[in-house]
Amino acid sequence: MGSKRRVSGPTFAEVVSQLPEPSGAREVRLVRLAQEEAFTDADGVRWQMREGVVEGRALRKVLFDEAVRVLHDDAGEVAVIAPEGRERFWVTLQERMEAWPHATFYGATFRNDRHESLLVVNEDC
Repeated sequence: MGSKRRVSGPTFAEVVSQLPEPSGAREVRLVRLAQEEAFTDADGVRWQMREGVVEGRALRKVLFDEAVRVLHDDAGEVAVIAPEGRERFWVTLQERMEAWPHATFYGATFRNDRHESLLVVNEDC
């Protein structure tokens, strides 16, 4: 068999370590609302977590409670799930979990000062 030829010069890691940082570089933290103890929404309403993670049957129960506002947080893209769209949303969650073995969904419940309830459903893949 042939011998390995050694190329002189710096390694790839050495070259990369010498590259300058891009201007304006900063660390970005992905916020997952269902993992926050509290947050303030765009309307200035402060939401405080009531319980820990809600999954499975408990998630389904809260999801279908029409008195609870529901948000879907998909990697920072937040959408309101209206009561009439919740059945389809639940079916979609189940389909994604079947299609993608690493997809997981969980929620967290929050309450504001007016005692209104909010469920945030988070999607991880």
